[in-house]
Amino acid sequence: MSSEPSTAIVPSYDPRDPYEIRDGVARRWLTKDKRSLLIADMADQHLLNTIRFIERGLRAKHDSALRSIAIVGTFNGEMASYYASGEADLAMDEYIRLGTILEPVLKGLRAEAQRRGLPELVP
Repeated sequence: MSSEPSTAIVPSYDPRDPYEIRDGVARRWLTKDKRSLLIADMADQHLLNTIRFIERGLRAKHDSALRSIAIVGTFNGEMASYYASGEADLAMDEYIRLGTILEPVLKGLRAEAQRRGLPELVP
């Protein structure tokens, strides 16, 4: 179990498949500065922090979508309700889109954490 930072950085990646998803599981993580790292080469702490980062982001999007849905019924007037409903739909669509993209990435990250015997994470 290595906690050394990765030296296997691939500066370019296929923008159509930046996470190298195979059989519903990602093999790579794309950093904020667009570096592509093999998940297997990520340091332990980086791996765990990335899992937590994605989970926090998904929870925040989910909570935002639920809040948008909850306020739809509080508006008086047809137009106000119509626009609030549209915003709620957009928020839920964004959550679903993000979840669809990140689900295979989380699978890959969690599988690697489990392979290394890292602390149990909430699924």
